[in-house]
Amino acid sequence: MKLERSKVDFPLWRKKVDSSLFIHKGTTIPNWMCTRWNIQKDFSTCSSKRNPKSKVQINFNKKKYDGWVTIASQGRIT
Repeated sequence: MKLERSKVDFPLWRKKVDSSLFIHKGTTIPNWMCTRWNIQKDFSTCSSKRNPKSKVQINFNKKKYDGWVTIASQGRIT
């Protein structure tokens, strides 16, 4: 992990939102956070939103939203 990211209260505060949020209706979680959050371990069988195990609930400002975590076998080509 890079030194600049080692002592921040909110590790994704610098996450850049790019056009993939609008084109693919989602965003990529950086590898260094996937490792920290055990994404591969918890969602290794989730390659599609159709997999019920990929569904998560996001709580933000006292509201609940549905979301999905999926693993890509390879990066997107844009």
